[in-house]
Amino acid sequence: MFGIRNFFKREAKGKDRRQNHMHMGVQLLGSLLVCYPEITAITYDPQRDNLELTFMVKQPLPPGRALPDFADFLRESLETYHEFEEGIYVWSSVNVEEQGDTLLVHIARNLADLSRGELEVMAELMLDRFGDHLMVDSHTVENLEPEFANMHSEILDQLLDQAPDITIKERMAAIRENDRVVVYNR
Repeated sequence: MFGIRNFFKREAKGKDRRQNHMHMGVQLLGSLLVCYPEITAITYDPQRDNLELTFMVKQPLPPGRALPDFADFLRESLETYHEFEEGIYVWSSVNVEEQGDTLLVHIARNLADLSRGELEVMAELMLDRFGDHLMVDSHTVENLEPEFANMHSEILDQLLDQAPDITIKERMAAIRENDRVVVYNR
């Protein structure tokens, strides 16, 4: 699907380094969406080394699930997770945007210290807070072909481990489109 065979091979002689870095960016964003069906879209800004993960929530929200303090709660939860797990402060930003009958929850993070555990915390907090109102892709890891899901999970783990050393020079975006994940440079 994403040229997986070539992904783990060493850079070919004469191959453009920029292409290799862009390929890693495509792999990272694509695998994030495959492994986390709760995430609707991702953008990457190379100038700030920032990922913005977007979750979509259908309105009206159920009683007791209002948003006023949720952005602060989510940001504080992520900070607490990093403090306990890694003993460090990790910058993140949470913004909520209303578009018609949909809420967009944007979580911005630097790529270098993004972890799988943090992604799990984000997904769980969003599911816990919004339940069926959170838009989740029907192609979850549980109902994908096991080999395909495992491959993307392994790729994501390896790329997150390499994140401090990855240099992606292109502004990129990834979205879900029908039954596909589409990654493109902006």
